[in-house]
Amino acid sequence: MTFTSLNYLFFLGGVGLLYWLLPLKKQNFLLLAVSYYFYAFVEIKLAIILAIYSVMTYLFGLLIERDRSHAKIYLLFSIFGAIGTLGYFKYSNFFISQVTKLISGYGLEINLATLDIIIPIGISFYAFQSLSYVIDVYNKKTNSRNNIIDVALFVSFFPQLLSGPIERSNKLLTQFENKRTYNIENITSGLALISWGFFQKLVIADNVGKICDSIFSSDSPGFGLFWTGVLAFSVQIFADFSAYTDIARGSSRILGIELSKNFNNPWLSNSPTNFWKRWHITLSSWLRDYVYIPLGGNRKGTMIAIRNVIIVFLLGGIWHGASWNFVIWGFYHAVLVITETFVKQFQFVLGIPRILKIVLTTILFMFGWSFFRESDISYIVNNGFTGSPNTLFTLHLLVLIFIYTIPMFVFIIMIKKRHIIITRFNSYILVILNTILGVICITGILILGTTTTNDFIYYIF
Repeated sequence: MTFTSLNYLFFLGGVGLLYWLLPLKKQNFLLLAVSYYFYAFVEIKLAIILAIYSVMTYLFGLLIERDRSHAKIYLLFSIFGAIGTLGYFKYSNFFISQVTKLISGYGLEINLATLDIIIPIGISFYAFQSLSYVIDVYNKKTNSRNNIIDVALFVSFFPQLLSGPIERSNKLLTQFENKRTYNIENITSGLALISWGFFQKLVIADNVGKICDSIFSSDSPGFGLFWTGVLAFSVQIFADFSAYTDIARGSSRILGIELSKNFNNPWLSNSPTNFWKRWHITLSSWLRDYVYIPLGGNRKGTMIAIRNVIIVFLLGGIWHGASWNFVIWGFYHAVLVITETFVKQFQFVLGIPRILKIVLTTILFMFGWSFFRESDISYIVNNGFTGSPNTLFTLHLLVLIFIYTIPMFVFIIMIKKRHIIITRFNSYILVILNTILGVICITGILILGTTTTNDFIYYIF
């Protein structure tokens, strides 16, 4: 049941109507039931994995808080269980294939059979979310919960189950424990966010994605078309992932639950570090709080700080997928952040205009997206730096990308101005503005949207 289907809209509408008729405890039970239904709609067997994570999260949270003398042992078991399960499903076949290649490289014949397993959709997201709860209980940043329904709902809440945002217990679980009040502003703003998410996906991401796919399907597009394809993918992945997040946040807001923002104008980033404070914020902050800082951050000297940055970005790359191109992508971003740390010490950097820093940062990250989009490194080298520029066709595609990108920036500006207007007028104006925004998005979808929609890119992670 994809977010941009009519089935999902009917599903959300039915859940919302029943939800607001129930008291708090029954609301949470309903949300848990429909979350498992939503997940089982993809593959019923995968719901068992989700249930195992939920039970592990609940039990280890209790054990750590009630038996502090053995808390570290319970924490290690929890981490091993969560990461081990994630590793089995997501990385086993990659490991087997690499071992086979390594042994074959020495002239030995070996045929290790790959495992017939399905990667549970969203496992990378809910594995990290469940770990954050257990680690926070261990660090006494939150209390363990006795109510297994609330903890299970924290792990499996359907709007953010498949592709985030990756939430913390102090934000999301606390909301499940508190009473929610029906609010027409939340309903209309939630619907507006959903409409905007649909627009980003159906009008921008999927249309620009067609351009991207047509270029990368060619064996030798040449460097002009290749980098046009990378530009198209840069637009596509932002619009696609932002669309999912906005639909998730809108769906959740209708139910009186506020999810975290996952993006903060990443195209305005003026440095690599600044980019990672704006892009996929909940993953970046998770890696910072649960990996980088525990390893020592930048408090133990330059070499340790460099090591920690490399570890964090390699983990971030591997988190995205079991492929060498993601490892290279992660290492590339580690190099950018490390280089920035040294370069910004020079006085001349302060005098560089902000707009120039933004352009340079955009170019650097566009180059990085080539590793994200294409798993064949030789394809990147052969087409990114050699071949025909295909000038006329390249210009034609650049114009198309520009046309599809303009609405994204126009609507973003409108949404920004809308927040300014909200502070000046009453709630009735807010309802009207949300309604207008929703109508504009729907009209745009009917005129410019694709007739068939693709899965969200981050579903595969």
